[in-house]
Amino acid sequence: MRRSQEAANADIDIEDKGQSPKAAVVIASKPRKTSSRNAAGGKAAKPSWFATVGGKVGAGFFLIAGYLTLSLVLARYWPDGWNFLVTPGFFLGRSFAWAAFYLPLWCFLAGMLAVFPRFYPRLTYLLVSSVLPFLVAAGFARISSEPGAFFENHPVFAAVGLSSLYAGLGFLFAAALVAVVFGFVKLTAWMKATGRLVDAKALKSKSKEKKSKLAEMKTWIRQWLKDRREKRSQAEIRLRTAESIAAKPFDLDLPELPPLSGLRAGRA
Repeated sequence: MRRSQEAANADIDIEDKGQSPKAAVVIASKPRKTSSRNAAGGKAAKPSWFATVGGKVGAGFFLIAGYLTLSLVLARYWPDGWNFLVTPGFFLGRSFAWAAFYLPLWCFLAGMLAVFPRFYPRLTYLLVSSVLPFLVAAGFARISSEPGAFFENHPVFAAVGLSSLYAGLGFLFAAALVAVVFGFVKLTAWMKATGRLVDAKALKSKSKEKKSKLAEMKTWIRQWLKDRREKRSQAEIRLRTAESIAAKPFDLDLPELPPLSGLRAGRA
């Protein structure tokens, strides 16, 4: 704009002096290069999974899962290692015994759910509710790994006996599984009732309808090729089509009309 304004002012000065104005050249700035996809109005490139909030949360869960797994393994095979690596493994091993390896697995599965672009309510419910069976399994792992130390620290259970404790833990584990399955069934029914979950039977019926239409198309093509080979006339083809239509059962439902009243015969 500044260049064009200076050129216009120069033309006015030349006209006042009685000289013919000279053509002014305006140099436009070079346009910025844009990708052909953006110029065509296409969608921008999707960001990476780590750029989203779910991706960052998932990456955090993955790091925790890897750190806990490494700590549990090093605490067992390298107990004299660095404290920041083996201390969590010692703590989890003393608390949950061999069941402690479920914790890094739980963190890994939680990271997978966080990375997914969609929200899966049923999978999230199963992951959260799996804590109940895990606690029962952790109690069984703790008792079975060191039964003598457990009875020394908890003399109340010494009178019950080891077999009775195992039976009680088995009952609690089964009850926890039943509770998880019951909640899963209720959640699935609620999602189907509210339309948040697509019914599998409806999808199967739609697929059957598509298959039936495809079968009809294949039958029509075969019949058409057969007619061309046998060189049948159009009259024969129409007759066969009419007979096939007439052979199909159909229901003709006529509405019941009320009797007509108040009609009079006209005279000629």
